[in-house]
Amino acid sequence: MSLNANDSYFKQSFLKDIPYPQIIEELDYEKLLKAYEELFKSFLKESVEL
Repeated sequence: MSLNANDSYFKQSFLKDIPYPQIIEELDYEKLLKAYEELFKSFLKESVEL
């Protein structure tokens, strides 16, 4: 399965059905970092600098 999803789909399905070994090879590193940043911020009650 290839991960050529657009950003909104990527965010929606980030935890649901991600192939962990493949994502590091197939996705842009900056996009991966951004997704993790959004994920962590979503668990916080206040906005903070990461």
